[in-house]
Amino acid sequence: MAATHDHVFLKELALKKGSFVVFDKGYVDYTQYASWDMEGVFFVTRQKENAVYESLEQFAVHQKDADRVMEDEVISIDVKGSHLLLRRVFYYDHANDNIYEFLSNNFELEVLYYSYYG
Repeated sequence: MAATHDHVFLKELALKKGSFVVFDKGYVDYTQYASWDMEGVFFVTRQKENAVYESLEQFAVHQKDADRVMEDEVISIDVKGSHLLLRRVFYYDHANDNIYEFLSNNFELEVLYYSYYG
């Protein structure tokens, strides 16, 4: 869970609809993510290894992205009895030989845009 000071700081932010918030995987607050989603604030973060979610739908990966994008899907995470729908992008970084899993509530971004947050 996020540190107490992170929660205090985030409550003080006045984010406008359409804003983007980017977090490291060290910050996990699904309740805050759900609140931003309802307010039209977008976020991108890295998924933690032990995250519990349900896979709902796979998006087709464009051929030009297939060597880097391993999965692009819609997932559901339970947040206090409600379902938060998120996009999960599983990305392979050839240059550093790393795999990253990104979560976002934005379903419109080109999938490779997420690679910039790695």
